[in-house]
Amino acid sequence: MAKKRKAGRPTKYEGLDSRIVGKLVEAFKDDFTVEEACFHAGIHKSTFYDWMEEYEEFSDEIERSKMHVLVEAKKKLKKAVLESDNINLLMKFLERRQPTQYSMQQDKFKVFEQNQALTRNVGLSSMFS
Repeated sequence: MAKKRKAGRPTKYEGLDSRIVGKLVEAFKDDFTVEEACFHAGIHKSTFYDWMEEYEEFSDEIERSKMHVLVEAKKKLKKAVLESDNINLLMKFLERRQPTQYSMQQDKFKVFEQNQALTRNVGLSSMFS
């Protein structure tokens, strides 16, 4: 439930919520920054942050709209991975999702460690010093 308003001039949110909130939601769904979204909606950043603190429903709607672009990107990525024969795309996906199992950096580091251990065990390091 929203807090009671303080005495004083009413905010734009109370008077124009459908237009301004709609513009903000649209902007965040398009992955705008707070500054860009506020410019698009015609409000100041400080007003936006005040509303985020003061109006729980507004805050929830904004947070949901910010997730929109991420959800859509993940859906498209899933489709691309499932339909792809491109080994580079598949490996990149696996490297990011399970880096301990599929990371190329991990493999390079393991090879480096193995070479260091082999050099110490064989005594070659003293030959090159």
